[in-house]
Amino acid sequence: LNNGGAMAPTPSLPLYVFSYIAQNDTALSSLQAFGGALPTSGWWSAVSSTYGLGAAHHAEAIGAVIPAGTVTDAWMIQYIRQTLAQTGGSLGSGPYHGNLINVLYLPDGVILPDNDATCSKTQGYHNYDYITPDENFIWAVVQRCPSVHGAVQNAMVTGSHEIAEAATDPVPPNGFILP
Repeated sequence: LNNGGAMAPTPSLPLYVFSYIAQNDTALSSLQAFGGALPTSGWWSAVSSTYGLGAAHHAEAIGAVIPAGTVTDAWMIQYIRQTLAQTGGSLGSGPYHGNLINVLYLPDGVILPDNDATCSKTQGYHNYDYITPDENFIWAVVQRCPSVHGAVQNAMVTGSHEIAEAATDPVPPNGFILP
């Protein structure tokens, strides 16, 4: 469904997906492998050709320990900004400028706002904040949820979904909406 809004990145430019993984995440190596494989995957090829997106690139940052408990959107945005700054990145300039989707993978025991450990309301979502009044900071978050396929595999499926949505609907609900 196309709501008529612009897509996140400039389609002709590469898309950068920046994954944030806490150093205390027991799935650190699995999530690193997932992120590294994403740009050359058949999944990205299908998504990018369907929605007219450019090539994808992946980078990652290993962030500080995230303690168990419920986090807020403001806390997650600050975590992403601080981790990116500590790793030498920048939100407003450089190769990522304008085509960056920030994805935060929460470790076991960390719960999204208005959710619970069983993920009864959501497994993840994407949103935006502002760098400047005219420039969006696009981010997504994925909670570790129980699944018949395993919580880590489920996080990868949810991460893929949120990346596709963030690329096609950066300022919800103005772009494409995936079912």
